[in-house]
Amino acid sequence: MVELAREDILEYVHSGRLVIRPFSEDSVKECSVDLRLGNKFEIDVTDDEPVIDLMQDVKDRQVRPLERKDGEAFILYPQELVRAMTKEYVRIPNDLVGHLGGRSSLARFGIMVEIAPRIDPGFEGNITLELANHGKRAIMVYPGLRFCSLELMRLSRRTEPYKGKYRGIKSPASSRLASELRGRTQRARKRRAA
Repeated sequence: MVELAREDILEYVHSGRLVIRPFSEDSVKECSVDLRLGNKFEIDVTDDEPVIDLMQDVKDRQVRPLERKDGEAFILYPQELVRAMTKEYVRIPNDLVGHLGGRSSLARFGIMVEIAPRIDPGFEGNITLELANHGKRAIMVYPGLRFCSLELMRLSRRTEPYKGKYRGIKSPASSRLASELRGRTQRARKRRAA
């Protein structure tokens, strides 16, 4: 895989093969695209559960969606994990794979942007970000703030597009792992019974 330089990223965007909306050429750095914190957040409100069961659907737990206007602060409390979105909608072509990382300027305050290690070819939607405050004090973050960087690598060949459970999302997506785990468990039981 070859990492794309600024000129390559711009060529993909201007040709329409890579979609980033809204887009500003100022967001493209030497070898990445800065993405901003969006307006939608989701927090867990079931603090009384001492253990999270990965086999339990998130919808069975209580989550609260929140929205903030541009310029309106969202407070990220210490040891809190919050799901958020990028402001930008992204569509990755089938010959690229993306890697998203947090900004070191935010990490110096204790903010970690936890994300899936890769943005698959063919993914489209706003990217869910898991924000964690590892510091000792609450931190005010703002929609529109440059929050992470998307690096893009060219694959050796085009591949089938991502058709997974998070494609096309427009709100922070809680984990959908429980249904995947239950499906695997049911298939394993059927194999053992056969």
